[in-house]
Amino acid sequence: MDLNKYLNGVLKMINTILFDLDGTILDTLMDLTNAVNHTLRKFGYKERTAKQVRSFLGNGAKQLILKSLDGDESQLDEVLSYYMPYYEANSECLTKPYEGIEELLKKLKHNYKLGVVSNKHQKAVEKIIEKYFPNIFDVVIGEQQGVPKKPAPDMLFNALKGLNANIENTIFIGDSEVDIQTGKNAGMDVIAVAWGFRDKDELIDHEPNYLIDEVNDILLLLEGIDK
Repeated sequence: MDLNKYLNGVLKMINTILFDLDGTILDTLMDLTNAVNHTLRKFGYKERTAKQVRSFLGNGAKQLILKSLDGDESQLDEVLSYYMPYYEANSECLTKPYEGIEELLKKLKHNYKLGVVSNKHQKAVEKIIEKYFPNIFDVVIGEQQGVPKKPAPDMLFNALKGLNANIENTIFIGDSEVDIQTGKNAGMDVIAVAWGFRDKDELIDHEPNYLIDEVNDILLLLEGIDK
């Protein structure tokens, strides 16, 4: 990453960082794929490849299942009701933090308020964060009834409220067009990461404020401009 490309002065004021979960700090793809395919087999639908499931992610479980069903809504509620508890019970088989993420978060914890904002439902996010990143995040926001999911900005606003932070001093880090659009809808800058569930070319098309290739680029970006 060419840091000079990003030295615009804005990040000097950042004191709060919000992270997406799946595809950004946690590699959940194979557990999600296995849970989707177990569910599809149960209801007689064709299985999906990991690449297909990867492309379906970003808008929550309902959209994941709907896309896996080729848009067939005839059994959507029943299939979703089966998938949700199955995935929760089998969500920690192959899931793991991306390489370098744990070390990065521990370093950031010293200087920034940290939060997670995910379209997974609230209990699942809390469970996953407690297992993989205990005592790291100051606020954890998942899908909750009555609160629009990303790309609506409401979840980001709730995170800011919980952190006593404001948009001008906060940056959002995610891996998909959904995250980029969420940041734009909230008026918040976004760092898009290229190691997650979208290819780099796709991310470029959605024009994030910053686009990085490696986990350590986050630290370089945030620390480099303060030198």
